[in-house]
Amino acid sequence: MSIVKKFLGLLKKLMYIVLAFILIMFIWAQFYDYEADMLSMMSEDEKKEYYQKIEEKNAAAKLANEKKEAADRLDYCQTASHARIRQAIKNSLKDPSSFKEVGHKYYTNAIELSYTATNGFGGRVQEAYRYHYDPDVCGTNTKVEKIR
Repeated sequence: MSIVKKFLGLLKKLMYIVLAFILIMFIWAQFYDYEADMLSMMSEDEKKEYYQKIEEKNAAAKLANEKKEAADRLDYCQTASHARIRQAIKNSLKDPSSFKEVGHKYYTNAIELSYTATNGFGGRVQEAYRYHYDPDVCGTNTKVEKIR
């Protein structure tokens, strides 16, 4: 038997040993409870401090999640209200196809929309309205104010 064949045989055995070691480590990691091991070595004061830090982290994460959900809800409501306003304006025009939005601004409790359209004489006119909502744009439209 040549030296190369012996070397390849040893390499193959070594590869099996390494794979077995990795498998054993993977199985051990699935069942090892690091937190329980760590807590068993702590004093009561250290445990109290540890749990307090966990509660603070969870409260901060919950607050951040609530803020994100509120911002997402507001964004959705602004987009939906904007679409309803555009459609209401178009429906009120003599020539709905002449509607062209010039700009809009979103506020917590209002939406401003400016647009141009043709009047009864065929001339282009620009108007702007502010739509107020209570308590915010997800609520009820309470007032429409012409601003231009």
